[in-house]
Amino acid sequence: MKIDKTVRFMIFLEFEMFVKGLILLLNCLLLVLTSPVYFCLSIVFIFFYHFNTFGFVSPLFPWAPTLLIAAGISNFVGGITTPLFFLEDTSGIRYCKWGLRIMFLFISMLQGYCGWMSNELRTIILQDINASSQTRQVLNSYSTDPEFQEKWDSLQQEYFCCGVLNFHTGFQDWKNSEYGYQNSVPDSCCTDVSTGCGAGMLKETWTYKPSIFTHGCLTIVQIRLLNEVSNLLVILTVLLVISLLTTIAALLVSCYSSKEKVSVPKKSKVLTETTQNDERKLNQLKIESDNDIDRCCHGTLRFPIQPSGSYLAFPDPFTTKLSSTV
Repeated sequence: MKIDKTVRFMIFLEFEMFVKGLILLLNCLLLVLTSPVYFCLSIVFIFFYHFNTFGFVSPLFPWAPTLLIAAGISNFVGGITTPLFFLEDTSGIRYCKWGLRIMFLFISMLQGYCGWMSNELRTIILQDINASSQTRQVLNSYSTDPEFQEKWDSLQQEYFCCGVLNFHTGFQDWKNSEYGYQNSVPDSCCTDVSTGCGAGMLKETWTYKPSIFTHGCLTIVQIRLLNEVSNLLVILTVLLVISLLTTIAALLVSCYSSKEKVSVPKKSKVLTETTQNDERKLNQLKIESDNDIDRCCHGTLRFPIQPSGSYLAFPDPFTTKLSSTV
């Protein structure tokens, strides 16, 4: 049994609408579910791994948490507003849908950039951030920038480190700073922090200082970044790529389904011939009807009422009177 082309088109249209709805629903779920992941990762990078302190290594470190927060916010807003595409088009809803498409475009660009950033950070970590760091720059920033000083003090206390590079001798980096002229280290290097606890710690010649931390901070951080953060960045990159692909698919689907003119298939040959035959039969019936009126209405007054030849027939008073007389 042959299926008519119109029926096939309707089946294809229903399947197409199902695929569009599935893509939009999948994108909605991914956007909503990935937004808290981005928020959590940004908090971990800021407060646990102190990414905002490593701006001297690469500007991507302090920017990463901020961009992840922006991605989380945009994903959440885009996810909860995606159901607008399932509503009927009205003047107001249509404008909202176009605004949502612009948001999808922004989300795609932001996710693409975050994915590139995540991969670049992992590359920097694998290439050894110590090779990219400048000890002099860290010491100068600590002396001149109060905000950086606060961050670095927090880093030294959390990672139990002192100075910038090397195991066991990292604390000696402070000899090249203003603290070195006083044979001192910052109080945050002390194992038991108190005011002035780091004074005079560089006077001694032995390398192991039991009352202060001795390992360079970047050397310690490098180990944690390699063992922990590099894996997190791989997971983050995979999530960003998947979310990016679904967002692009949803954007294309929404733009395609937004066409006001729906493509209608051309009439099939069978339908065209059937319509033509019906028109011929209708014209033939009109002609036969006119002929019947002509035969039945002989001796009557006929007044045309349509250009097609139809008439209204009225009895002729003179003929009717003559016939009754005979």
